[in-house]
Amino acid sequence: MSDLIKSRERVKSLGEVFTPPHIVSKMLDLIPQDKLQDPLSTWLEPTCGTGNFLIEILKRKLSYSTGESTTYALKCLSSIYGIDISPENVHESRDRLYRYLLLTVQSDDLTAFLKQAEAILKANIQIGNALTPQDITIWEYHWIEDSFTRSSHRMSDL
Repeated sequence: MSDLIKSRERVKSLGEVFTPPHIVSKMLDLIPQDKLQDPLSTWLEPTCGTGNFLIEILKRKLSYSTGESTTYALKCLSSIYGIDISPENVHESRDRLYRYLLLTVQSDDLTAFLKQAEAILKANIQIGNALTPQDITIWEYHWIEDSFTRSSHRMSDL
């Protein structure tokens, strides 16, 4: 039970309860495989906590990589979004995704790749309240081969 909450105080103040990895996995098993095979399929976790869903989505998307892994990884990452009201959780979620990429993605220029990944994580994993989304910006990435541009949208306008 201790893996489901950090403290009773956090449950009371933030409504924070964590979904264990085995439940996350079972839930994602229900998603059609073609959604995970598409590196640009969009995923939003409006209460991302420490990233249990986000990390599993990234793992599954990356498992379909067939080509140049850094571009594929950045495409996968650019379409994953998380929001949480706890700055601590947002930091931990970003850090977990970053560490996973560091350990799994092979690159001739790992420093440049990680710099891009870090910028995407900072933009896509945000502090906010998805129930009152007026202050949340969603970045849409437009890929042309190995590079991208992006445009912003207010979540409240979507």
